[in-house]
Amino acid sequence: MHPRVGKWMLWLTLEQVDKCWAQIDERTRSGRLGISAKRATAPNDNGHFLVCVYTLDYADMRDVSRVLGLLRRLGHRGKLLYKEDAATRAGVYGSDASLYVSPAGSDGFARRRQPVTADGNVVHG
Repeated sequence: MHPRVGKWMLWLTLEQVDKCWAQIDERTRSGRLGISAKRATAPNDNGHFLVCVYTLDYADMRDVSRVLGLLRRLGHRGKLLYKEDAATRAGVYGSDASLYVSPAGSDGFARRRQPVTADGNVVHG
């Protein structure tokens, strides 16, 4: 896997997850969304299902933005978070774990912290 893979994370209700997953899965398989996608088969403690849509490179702002825009056009208007896989492997979890955040209703996003490299170090600069 590419060392800078990351994912947009969506938390969907039981009522949303099947329809939304079908849209995401179809667009991913046809090469129109991200490089891959996955969904949780069980809800978290809040009753939401996690769906991840992956991009190849968290530093490719054009592609990260393109995937966000497509998710917005599919109707995902709530707050969306993006996290690089290296951060997940390094154990970065919690409310400040995301690299990028897109506020509800926004087609843009902002960086929240410095990225984590494939070896678990923080990128400085």
